[in-house]
This record gives sequence, structure tokens and C-alpha cells, in this order.
Amino acid sequence: MQGGRAPRNTKVKPRSRLGCDNCKKLKTKCDETKPSCLKCSKRGIDCVYSLEMVFQNPKMGHRKPKRLSKSPVSNKRSSLGASESAPLEKSVEKCLLLPFNMPSFIPSSEIPILPLPENLLDHPYFREAFDFYRHFTAHFVVAAKPQLYPWNPLHTIVPELARDNKNLLDLLVSHALTHRSLVLTDENYNPHLIELLVTRGMYNLISTVGSARNEVTCISALMLCTQRIFSVADTDKYREIIEIAHTSYMAYIENDLDITRNDTGQYVLHEKKNCLAYFLRNWIGYFEIIGLMMYMAPNRANTFFREKLVYEQFELRNDSKIDLFLGFNIDFLLIFDRLIPILKEADKTNDHISSDVLAKALEWEHELRAQYQQFRSTPAKPTDPTESDDILNATNEVFYNTGLLQLYRRVYKIPRNSKIVQNMVTKIYKRFKHVIESASSAENCAILPLFVAACESIEKEHRNFFYERFKIQFLGGNFPTGDVLKILVETWNTGDPWIKSAERVAGENGFFLI
Repeated sequence: MQGGRAPRNTKVKPRSRLGCDNCKKLKTKCDETKPSCLKCSKRGIDCVYSLEMVFQNPKMGHRKPKRLSKSPVSNKRSSLGASESAPLEKSVEKCLLLPFNMPSFIPSSEIPILPLPENLLDHPYFREAFDFYRHFTAHFVVAAKPQLYPWNPLHTIVPELARDNKNLLDLLVSHALTHRSLVLTDENYNPHLIELLVTRGMYNLISTVGSARNEVTCISALMLCTQRIFSVADTDKYREIIEIAHTSYMAYIENDLDITRNDTGQYVLHEKKNCLAYFLRNWIGYFEIIGLMMYMAPNRANTFFREKLVYEQFELRNDSKIDLFLGFNIDFLLIFDRLIPILKEADKTNDHISSDVLAKALEWEHELRAQYQQFRSTPAKPTDPTESDDILNATNEVFYNTGLLQLYRRVYKIPRNSKIVQNMVTKIYKRFKHVIESASSAENCAILPLFVAACESIEKEHRNFFYERFKIQFLGGNFPTGDVLKILVETWNTGDPWIKSAERVAGENGFFLI
């Protein structure tokens, strides 16, 4: 890069995510044939598959190759069997050592996996995937470490609901198989298999709306939404799926006798007492707010419209200063919800905005800064583990600075090269570089700050760092970040706002990053 600009020919070369070491070094496509791929066989060299953990931190170095077990799956229950939950302490311990305790989850079943069994848990291959979800995937999609969040509903409640609901089980297993294929060798993995599971789960979800348990319908819709967006499919259907989640969620809490209302009629949700309802509210909030801040509708047509703010009907009572699922102060999310109409209005013009919009923006900037100062000055409760957690404090700070950065760049139209903008970028950069590890669950949950800071960066060091982070995400299977890499280069080369770059790069397909 010259003068802080990215080279125009910067692009991601096609590489195999699970290919052998030799093909990775040459940056060529590997056919992934084992024990020796075709290219290595032709060259007469040893073929080694050692870097099976695509999400591995680059600082960890290479590991010795694992061998797939050829023994059939035992019918006996292991300590991590699908029919018997392992003690929480053991589950947490294994998650903390991820990925090095994963080899026991390498698929070993030789029983044909197609056609799909009516109940996936009747087949050892899918049963292993179910176990993998409970002990790894469920912890990987929340910001907090397992020992800080032992009541994580994705680990404690959702798997139990999936045992009794086939469409939720299909979607849960599809998530687990996708995740496992990115971190372990799975010779049976096939995108077509995932599509079959997702399609069957989606069909059953639609056909059982109104008859299935409302919380199960809500979870299924949210999982389906995540799966489709993660695979860059049907982003224009996002609104419809979220509406199913929202409708079923409201029906669920209205019939939950443990949920009360305050004097103003709001539903009162306690972080622990109503853990599932509290969690689902924030999951929907993440999609509806953080997702919308990053959303560009296909053809610029199917824009979002909400009659009410996401949290207007709710009072949240939490024990943690930093939300364990989101990774930041939940009050920031409420402010972001109010910022969205201002951001969308400001995106329509390159000129100065109206005085009314400017007044609202200044009001919410003051509110955001005040909330951050209150967060810093308020003592944590004795039972709150987030106060001393460096990672959660880092993700909280980058979300705060991202909110300010969105206002200064998208609403106030402050130039990218201004000192105040670059100070915010630098703060976010330092937190990611020194605290938030590459491809960690914390980084996945903080994808919005990573993207916004990357787009607004001008320093060569910063741009190289952010580009490499997103390249690792892309090579690890987060395919929407392929568009991100193109948007970054386009933004850096032209100096345009990322919205304009996204329009040119994504075009009719639209852009959505979560």
C-alpha cells in the first residue's frame, strides 16, 4: 500500500480451507484426498494435513496431524454422550481448552448418513454432532467464557428442547456440522447434507407455527436466520424469519407465569430467573439492531420498518454490567436502536443533514457518553464476574467507540482523516490487537466494531491488521466476509463511505454482516 491506500489488485486467492499443508503454502486449490492429495501424488512428496483448526490463533503454530479413527462408534455412553449430559464442570473445562480437546469429536461413523433418519439422534454421526454442539458450538457463539456464563441457554436449555423437537434438532445439528467442519477433519461433511437439514428444518418450522411450543419456534427461527445469513443465502427473507421469531416470542412470554409486568405494563425480564426469555430477547435485539446497522437491502428495496423499538415493551434486570451473550452494556443496544433511523436518514445524502436530525444525533451522542461514564463509575455487584474480565471490557469499549464512530462519520460527516475519527479507530484497533483474539467467540460477537473501524482506518498498520483479521474469518468459513474484503479495498481506494462501496460490491444481492 502507498499513501495509506490498499493496492487495487488486492484479492483473496482461492484456497482450500481444509487442504494439505503443501497446497496451502502454494496457495492452490487442494482436492483434499487422503492420505495424499492429487497434487502431492503427482509431485512425489509427502502430503500432510496438519493445520486442521482453521480458526487457530496464528501464534499457536502448527500441530501434529490427527488420524481419523477407523473403529465403529460404540453404543456405550461416553462421558459426553448424547443421552446423558456431562457435568457442567467437565463441559466448561473442555471448552476452555478448545480446540485441543476436540479430537474425541472427530467423526468416526461408517454407517451411511443418507437418507436422513427421522430422528437424527438415532444415528451415531448426527449424535456426535449433537454432542459437539453442546460442548463447543454453544459456547462459541456467545461473548463470555463458559466459566462466566454457566447458565448459557444455548448450552443448558436449547439442547434439551431439541431432543423433543425434530425441526429444532435439524437446525441445531446443521450448525454443529458446519462449525465442526471448520475446526476438525470430517470426511463425511457435505454442503448438500447441510442444505437438506436446513430445508427440512425450515419446512417443519413453517408448518408447525402456532402448534409447536412458542419458545421452540422462536429458537428455530433465530437459528435458521443465522444459518441462512452465514451461508450468504436468502438475506432478503431475513425480515420474514425474524417476524416468526418475534411473534412466537411474544406468545411465549405472555404465557410464562414467571414473567411479571411493572407499573407501566412492561414485561420484567430477570437475567437469571427468566434466563431463556432474557436471552431470546437479546438474541432478537442483536439481529434487529446490530444487524440493521450493517444491513443493505437487496436492490435497496426491502428496507426495514418497525412500529416499536425492540425493547419498548421490556424492562431488563441484569446482574452483570456487561451482557454475557452480547459482550457489551445492554443499555448501549437500546441507544443504538434509537440511532438507526438517524443513520438511515443520513445515509441518503452526502450533504449536510437537517437540523432536526442533527439535534437528535447530538442528543443520542450525549446519552451514549453519559451511559458509558455511568458504566465506568458504577461499582459492580459482588456476584458480577464481568467487572474484572479483560475480554468483555474490551468488547464493551469497542462497541461504545463504534457507536460514536457511526455518528461522526455517517451523520456528522466528519472527514475520515480527522484526528477525532482516527483516535476512535486506534482505540478499537488496540483492543482487538492486544485483547480480542483472532477468530475467537469475542471477535465473532464484535464483528460490527471490527468492520466499522476497518473501513474508517487510514494507517497502513491498521489496514493490514484489519484485512488480515477478516481474511482469517473468510478462510475459516465466514463467507459474508468475502464481501467485506472487497468492500474494504473499495473503500480504501476510493475514500467513499462503506455504504457506497457496499452498493457497488454487493449490488443486487444486498449486504448483511452479523
